[in-house]
Amino acid sequence: MNIKKASRPGSAGTGCFFYTGVWVEDAKGTTTARKICAIGVHLSRWVSMHGFAFNINTNLDYFNHIIPCGIQDDDKSVCSLSSLLGNEVDLQEIKKKINIAFGEVFDVETKTVSTSALHAFVSQNMA
Repeated sequence: MNIKKASRPGSAGTGCFFYTGVWVEDAKGTTTARKICAIGVHLSRWVSMHGFAFNINTNLDYFNHIIPCGIQDDDKSVCSLSSLLGNEVDLQEIKKKINIAFGEVFDVETKTVSTSALHAFVSQNMA
């Protein structure tokens, strides 16, 4: 799903054999790869949690102060969708596209609900 959204002309959203996440390879065919989306999984006491962090308009300067995802390879770095496209991206539009891609990949119908409606649903059905 995230690979579908990361693929753009001049770049390719791909997996990276040794690392999790979604990677964008240089269009020139070099071995340099940039991570555009981190994927995480946490398992504890028979409960699994998972999620992703898709760098859309992320300020990449913060990554200069850490070792992103513990990856220290010189030919690996991080990027954002806006850094690839050269301009700010409408976050609401990306949310819509990810929602559509999620439905396509998992063959489900998705819908957007307010936080209060979600809270009410959880309170009524999960208590």
